[in-house]
This record gives sequence, structure tokens and C-alpha cells, in this order.
Amino acid sequence: MAANRRAVRAVVGWIDGRIVPHVRVGRERWTPRAKRYRADQDRLEVLLREAFDRAGVQQAGAPWALRVWANFAPAKSTGQIPKTCGDVDNLAKSVADALQRSGCTPDDCHMHKLEARKLRVPTRDQEGIEWAVYWIEDEGGSDAFSRA
Repeated sequence: MAANRRAVRAVVGWIDGRIVPHVRVGRERWTPRAKRYRADQDRLEVLLREAFDRAGVQQAGAPWALRVWANFAPAKSTGQIPKTCGDVDNLAKSVADALQRSGCTPDDCHMHKLEARKLRVPTRDQEGIEWAVYWIEDEGGSDAFSRA
């Protein structure tokens, strides 16, 4: 009996500039902050879908992992990364939500690993989000973890 070979697949990308961190959109769906979040989600969905299409991948397999590195320049006045950039967990949730809404990944209940970091870059023109989605496939292309 031949052993199945497993391969790690990945789609990696870069989003220029800052993204709007995740905001709870319930009854507050029409607040200015929620409107900005939803508009930014539309932009992220398009960028993520384009990256998956360039990689020739319709959808990542389950389970999947997400890495988000948020790059921000410090404020000139304080030398610190501004609090308005958002918490790192909310930035990662924004990317995960856009991945799911664009159909690039299955539901985030299938996300088995999340790595998120805020990194300091020297200038605002270097700000952006580096992201990567990883999953494991059998040599035949089926999900390696789907079998119990």
C-alpha cells in the first residue's frame, strides 16, 4: 500500500496601507465606524480574491491557518504605534472575515492556527498588512485532515 504524500499549500499577499480593524456590527451597523469597516471589508474581499485567483486556488482546504503581520509606522509626536491602528486581534479578524466572505477559505471555525503581530516600520509609505493562508493537502488534492 502506497503512503499518501502531504503537501503544505499557501497563498501569500500584501495589502497596502492600513485596514479598518474588526468592529461588531449589530445594532450599530449604521454608525460611521461600522460603515467604514464594511466598506473596507469590500476592498479586502476583492484584494484577497485576486490573490487566490493569481495563485490558481479557488478555496483553501480545511483546516487552515492564518498569519497576519500588521506593519505600522510610529507617530512622530510620541514615537509609538498609534492606538487608532487597532488591536492586533481585531486586525486579524478583519482579514479572516474578508477571506471567508470572499469564498477564499471555509468558515473560520475551521481555522486551527492564527498568528498575528504588529510590527514597526520606519515610514507611513511602508505600512501594510502581510498575510498568508496555509493548509495541508494529500498528493491527490484532497484535504489531509478530512479523514478521521
